[in-house]
Amino acid sequence: MPADNALTIRRFYDAFAALDGDTMAACYAEDAAFDDEAFSLRGRREVGSMWKMLCGATR
Repeated sequence: MPADNALTIRRFYDAFAALDGDTMAACYAEDAAFDDEAFSLRGRREVGSMWKMLCGATR
């Protein structure tokens, strides 16, 4: 795995542990796509909003 990717993954999971939705959002590309059972999101803004909402609800 390229070092940049490893750093991004580490940054994301450190932010996840800290419930830091802003940093989690910054780990996604502008044209990111996120699909699971609950969400079908397009773009960093939509994906980031999901993480911010989930982190806020967990605090």
